[in-house]
Amino acid sequence: VEWLGGSTTHKPRGSQSPPGSYNIGQSEGRQLEMVTQADNVPLYICMSLYLLALAIVSIVAFHRKKKAEEEGGSATLAQYGGHFSLPVLMLTTFSSTFSGYTVSGVPADAFNKGFFSTRWLVAIVAIALGMLAYYPRLRRLSQIRGYTSPGDFIGDRYGSQALQLCCSICACIPQFFYLTVQLVSFAVTVEGLTLGAVPKIVGLFIFAFIVLSMEMLGGMNSVVFSDALQAGLMILGFISMMMVLISQYGWLSSFTPEGCASLGYVNQSSRALLEELGEYGKTPALCTTNATECEAYGCLEDVRPQFFQPLEMKGKSGQCTFFFFVMNMLAFPLNPHMVQRVYIAQSDQALRFVVGIMFVAGFLCMPPGMMAGLVVATFSKTWTIEPSSPFAAVAAQLMEMGPLQYVLAVVLTCSSLAAIMSTADSVMLGVSNTLSLDLFKGYISPRATESMTVHFGTAVSAIMVLIGILFGFFITDKQFGTLLLLQNGILLQVVPAYVLGLYFDPSPLAVACGLGAGLVVFFAAFTLSNLGMNPTKDYVPEPNLGFFVNIAVLLVSVLTNFSANKSPNYHDASSGTYINSVSGKPSSRLSLQEIEDCMVNTSEPPRFLLLIILALVLGSTPIWSGDDYKLVLGMPDWAFTIVMISIAAAVLGIIGTCLWQPVRECDNAVEVDSESDYDEDDSD
Repeated sequence: VEWLGGSTTHKPRGSQSPPGSYNIGQSEGRQLEMVTQADNVPLYICMSLYLLALAIVSIVAFHRKKKAEEEGGSATLAQYGGHFSLPVLMLTTFSSTFSGYTVSGVPADAFNKGFFSTRWLVAIVAIALGMLAYYPRLRRLSQIRGYTSPGDFIGDRYGSQALQLCCSICACIPQFFYLTVQLVSFAVTVEGLTLGAVPKIVGLFIFAFIVLSMEMLGGMNSVVFSDALQAGLMILGFISMMMVLISQYGWLSSFTPEGCASLGYVNQSSRALLEELGEYGKTPALCTTNATECEAYGCLEDVRPQFFQPLEMKGKSGQCTFFFFVMNMLAFPLNPHMVQRVYIAQSDQALRFVVGIMFVAGFLCMPPGMMAGLVVATFSKTWTIEPSSPFAAVAAQLMEMGPLQYVLAVVLTCSSLAAIMSTADSVMLGVSNTLSLDLFKGYISPRATESMTVHFGTAVSAIMVLIGILFGFFITDKQFGTLLLLQNGILLQVVPAYVLGLYFDPSPLAVACGLGAGLVVFFAAFTLSNLGMNPTKDYVPEPNLGFFVNIAVLLVSVLTNFSANKSPNYHDASSGTYINSVSGKPSSRLSLQEIEDCMVNTSEPPRFLLLIILALVLGSTPIWSGDDYKLVLGMPDWAFTIVMISIAAAVLGIIGTCLWQPVRECDNAVEVDSESDYDEDDSD
C-alpha cells in the first residue's frame, strides 16, 4: 500500500492477507479487502498482459495452421501435427511435464510431509528415464511408419484395431481426471487472487473458454507456442522464488537445525484471538520464553521434528508410498500429449537433446517448491493466519517485502496460472487427437473427411471441459489424491503393451488378457479400499496391484503357448477384421525384426545402463535408512542420500542420452523405403 501511494503507515512484514481470507464478515475485514484489492492492481495488470499474449499467440498460430493447409497438408496434420525446432520443442515438453502439481503440489507436499518431498526429484529422473527407454524407437517408427495418432504404435505392432482402441481409451480416460484437477486449480487460484470477485464457477468457464478457443484457432501451433511462453514464465518464477527465499531465510542449514539462530516463540492464544476478531492485518504476539501457550517457530527441527525421522514401511509418508510413487512416474511419458511431442520433433537429434534436458530440469523446478514448503512450515506461525496454501503464503509474504519482491510475487502468481493452463491445453489436444483418429476415423466413420475428423476432435475437447466443469464445481483439492490415483492406475495398465512391444515379441492375445485383468483388479481393489476391505492398501497401491496382475497374466499367457502370431497380416478375432494399414497406408503387422531394422545405423542407449538407472531410481527408497539420523547440509542424512542418488541417476541418464546417436533421417528413410512392401503410387 505504501508503495502504491496509499497509506504511509508501515505494516509489519507478514501482515498481507493471503488469498482466500476475504470472507471474514466484519468491518475491519471489508476495509482490508478494499485495501488489498487496490494492492492487487499490478497483479491484475500482469494477468491481463499474460492473457493478451496468449491471444496474440493464438492468432499467429491460426495463420500458421491455415498456411499449412493451403500448402497441401491435410487438415488433420495441420491441427495435430507439425515439426518444431529444438528451442520450441524443449519449452513445450518442459511446460507439458511441469504442471500445476509442480507449482502448488510440491510446496504443499514439503509443508505437510517435510523431506519426504525429495521423492519429486527422483520422480522427474524416472520420467526422463522412461523417455530415454521409449522414445528412440517410437520416434523412428513414427517417421518410417507414418504415425499420426499416439495410439498408432499399438495398432501397428499388434495388428489389432480393437486392442489399439482399448489402449487409447485407457490412455485418454486418465486425462479427464487430469483436466479436472487443472480446471479446479485455475478456478480456485483466480478466486483467491481476486478475493472472491471471480467466483469458482466463473473461473471454470473462463478457463474452458480460453483453452477451447486456443485449440480451435491454432491446434498444435497454439498449444506449442503458448507452451513456450508459459514455460518461460515458469522458469523465471522458479529461479526468482529460490533466490528470494535464500536471500530472506538463508540456506536449509540456516533454519533447519534445532536451536538455530532464528528460533523464537509465538503466542498461539494471541493468534487465535486475532482470527476470532477478524484482525487479519496484525501479526500475533511473540513470547520471550517457551511458555505454556507459546509454540516454537524459526527452526524446523523444533517446529516439525517428525520431518527428520526415517520413513516407516507403510503409511502415506512411508517407504512403500515413496517406492510406488516413483515407479508410477515411468508411465508418464506415455501420456498422449507426451507422445505427441515425439511426433512433432523436427528431428531425432532435437528429441534427444530434450530428453537430456529433462534429466536436469527436475533440479531446477523442484527445489524452489520444496524450499517454499519448508519455509512456510518453519515461519508461518508468526504470519497473519494459517496459509490457505504454502504457495499462496509465500506469494503473500513476498508482496510485503518491497517493490522488487512484489514484482517477483506477481511473476510467481502468473507462473502458477501458466503451469496450469499449459498442461490443460496439451492434455486436451492429445486426447482429441487420439480419439478422433482411433475411435472416429478408425471405427465410427472410416471414410470421414479430414474436416469431419478435426471437428470430431474439437467436440471431444468441448465434452472434456464440460465434464471437467461439472465435476470441478463439486470437487476441492481434498479429492485431488483420489483423482491422481485413478489417473495413474488406468494409465499404468498400458505400459506393458508399449514396453514389451518395443523390445520383445508378445502375442496380441496375451497383451489383451493382461490389460483386461489389470483393469479389473485395479477397480476391484479401489472399491474394496473405499469399503475398508483391502488388506494390501497400506503396502501396495491399487494401481500397482492391477499392474502386477497385468504382468503376471501376460507372462502366463506367453508360457501357455499363446505365442506371437508372426503372419504379416494378423486377423483380429475380436473384431473380425484384418488390420492392413496404419494412418491410411498399406502395412503389414509390425514385427520385432522390422523394429530392429528401423533402428539400423542408430546407436541406442545401452540397455544395461538403463537398468542401472532404474535400479538407482527405485533403490532411492530409503529402506536402507537406520533408526536415527544426523543433519547433512541442513537435511537428514537419509534425505541427503536420496538427493545424491537422484544426481547420480541423472548423470548416468545424460551419459545414456549422449550414447543415443540417431541416424540421419534421410538415410534411414531411403534404406527402409527400398525394402517396403508397397510403392509410393499405392500409398497415394
